[in-house]
Amino acid sequence: MSPTEWQKQEEYEDEFLWARVLQELARQDHPSLPSLECLLTRLEEVGQEAHASRCGLVRALLSGNQSAFAEYFATARMEYEEETEKRARAFATPVTAFAPHRFLWLEGLGLLRLGERAGFQLTDMMYRYCPPLARVPMKVRYTGDWAIRTQPRA
Repeated sequence: MSPTEWQKQEEYEDEFLWARVLQELARQDHPSLPSLECLLTRLEEVGQEAHASRCGLVRALLSGNQSAFAEYFATARMEYEEETEKRARAFATPVTAFAPHRFLWLEGLGLLRLGERAGFQLTDMMYRYCPPLARVPMKVRYTGDWAIRTQPRA
């Protein structure tokens, strides 16, 4: 479970706020618009340009504007590509650990799923780092049989 309170000593505020926005969007079909707007406003204050495309994407999602969602998603994907390619060229980047990030954008897959859940028609569109096979809907309900414990045992 993700924390709902910012751990000032352990994480950047903008990263915490973005995680909270995703939590709100993912956990309910009709997220609280006032609480999300509050989170987005604060994220824009502390994250400035770094999160502008993502904030715009969420606002487009909440307003049901598919074309704006697609535009903001394209911008966020380009930002991901720029950062990924920069890290790929860096001498200190561990090749094996980094390889999955070079070809698959998990956050992007989640954002596309949220868009589809909102009724946007995105299944026919091709996006780099978000391959069609990774976007296939699950046919079998997850029963928790292969879950990994994320909390240390007490």
